[in-house]
Amino acid sequence: MLQTIATTLWQTILYLIIIPGILGTGLVLINRNSKGQVVNYFGFRAQIFGGWLGIIIHETSHLLMAIIFGHHITSFRLLRSPRRNDPTDNSLGYVNHTWNQHNFYQQTGNVLIGISPIIGNTIAIYFITKWLLPATLTSWQDLLTNHEFISPMLISPTYGFLGFLLWVLLVINICLGGFDLSSADLKNSALGLISLAVFIIIIAVLVSLASWNSSMVSGLQSVMIPFITAMLFALLIAIITNLVLRLIGHFL
Repeated sequence: MLQTIATTLWQTILYLIIIPGILGTGLVLINRNSKGQVVNYFGFRAQIFGGWLGIIIHETSHLLMAIIFGHHITSFRLLRSPRRNDPTDNSLGYVNHTWNQHNFYQQTGNVLIGISPIIGNTIAIYFITKWLLPATLTSWQDLLTNHEFISPMLISPTYGFLGFLLWVLLVINICLGGFDLSSADLKNSALGLISLAVFIIIIAVLVSLASWNSSMVSGLQSVMIPFITAMLFALLIAIITNLVLRLIGHFL
């Protein structure tokens, strides 16, 4: 029984925390660097034009997750232009909220509220890819699930080259504006980390005791494989974008 609990706990942590955590960290670091390059090369406001969709999804993700976990929303702006006469004003959007620190549910929610932009932007990229590059998405999901792979280079986008170009532009916009977690986001997540860890352990134990571990792991994989696939797409585009920006920097 202890081995079953340990296996269930490991697989839960692997699919819910470790893999998304590694990919998410890569996305945050690479896109933060890319956004810095955009600001250095083209000015502070260039990040708004280059990442407005990602910014809106970023703040909307905070807002929706805060509502789901019962936090009180005091104010929010999904997209804003910083005041020109205030050099300390760097905010492109915000969600201010309060919560009961003695409420386990609300406290645990802080983890997901803090990292919700990664979740929201990844979901957006998944559906954009499902719309514009469905065959490629299926190919990558088969690779992760069944280790069977059809080269995406041999698959035509649903709407031809223009559809592929639109996909690239949308994903770049989302990556530049949406994946850069602020220090406030990370601090907010840390507040509920212990509560989330306790919750995951309890669920793993209960599922193992009820002999539902196989069903739970299968269900977890079916949900997380598409999510991880979208993160891989985002990471690939983020790396290429960063390299292109570095190349541009050599000529400026």
